[in-house]
Amino acid sequence: MRALITGGVGFVGTHLSRHLVECRDSVAVTYLPIQKGTKDLEERLAILPKSIQSVALDVADKAALGQILSLMQPEVIYHLAAISFVPDGEGAQDKVLNINAFGTRNIIEAIKEHSPKTRLLLVSSSQVYG
Repeated sequence: MRALITGGVGFVGTHLSRHLVECRDSVAVTYLPIQKGTKDLEERLAILPKSIQSVALDVADKAALGQILSLMQPEVIYHLAAISFVPDGEGAQDKVLNINAFGTRNIIEAIKEHSPKTRLLLVSSSQVYG
């Protein structure tokens, strides 16, 4: 299966990607373009199996998202890209909305337009229940 993991270099994404490779899936992970060249990103990419493709992608960028889905035609997207650590979002509500809410909407719309057979698994938090 061709799988795309948005936010795939985070804690959950690295574990999920290794599991999917063990299941013989073809896996690509995304990371925020602003992370490129950082020591943290390089370390996270280094622990992933060599068969995993990594792609710079901001889910808020509709055009880039559309291009990637058109090219990859993933069978499944595991959507993990988000600002999930509350202190990181404090004082940056616009950024949180742009990534967490509008980014998710962008993925849904891009699937509809560019890769309609793709299935989406949206991963969230118990915090959405209050």
